Amino acid sequence: MHHCEHCLAFIKKGKLASKIDLSRSFTKINGVLHLGFNGPQVCPTLASYIPDTVVLAGNGAVEMKGGGDCWTILKKELATAGLLGQADEGKYQDELDALTWIAAHCDFFGKTIKPEAAQKLILGIKTKVIRSLHHCTTSPREMHCSACIKQLPVLDSQKLLILTTNWDLGLFNHFGNVIQLHGRCDYPEQAVLPLQNISALMAQTLPDLEKLNCGILPGPFLQQCLEGARYFIFWGTRLNIYDAALWNFLRGFLKSNVKDVHLGIAARNAERCKEGKKLVERFFPSIPIQGCLCTMIPH
Repeated sequence: MHHCEHCLAFIKKGKLASKIDLSRSFTKINGVLHLGFNGPQVCPTLASYIPDTVVLAGNGAVEMKGGGDCWTILKKELATAGLLGQADEGKYQDELDALTWIAAHCDFFGKTIKPEAAQKLILGIKTKVIRSLHHCTTSPREMHCSACIKQLPVLDSQKLLILTTNWDLGLFNHFGNVIQLHGRCDYPEQAVLPLQNISALMAQTLPDLEKLNCGILPGPFLQQCLEGARYFIFWGTRLNIYDAALWNFLRGFLKSNVKDVHLGIAARNAERCKEGKKLVERFFPSIPIQGCLCTMIPH
């Protein structure tokens, strides 16, 4: 995958060259990996990019080769790690609870006795679980439009930005403009787990960039995209409570643009669309939901 020449030049100017690997970037615009730090002195591409349609994609937006979805792989790896199993054995039955256990220990073990050994143990579990997705092939599903009862293929377009909480690379490899909000399965050490503080991954200064490498959520750039987009589609995401901080973060930007933006719901079938509509109305009650997706996705 190509790297932005402007972002590379910015990295090489200072002391960051040996500490930042642009190949690890969560941000891909125009098919090129960027630093995700949109000051005009850094990258003119990011400074001027505004999409028409922003799509927030969850696990339901991709399918695995041969059937199933990413949770099939994650559940198996969590069980292998000893976190999922029988309740009478003190193990979790819900995979999100197991992931939250890992997140809590990642955050808190650094403040306990022998923190280095504890962090190494938990980071090893986290790495194995998320990296398991790197060994499976995923690809985008079609969107189901419940208004006109159609299955719509999502075509790549300069006007389309995909935001995804997925770790797999099915969307990242398929579309030209993608931000992996929770990171990438090929660099699991930098991935974000449920309930972790996403704001900690918003780089504001050069020391932030050095600390986070390229595993960053581009806060100002994301704000620029959200405030400029006309349509916002929720695609195959259950909007679970584990990521409530993210939904309310997005709501803060969309609320300021409520008169000009419309929301859309996309899933694999009509029943999932109906479920998604209830969740979207909960988090974004004042923003109108547009029934038909045909005018919202680029053709």
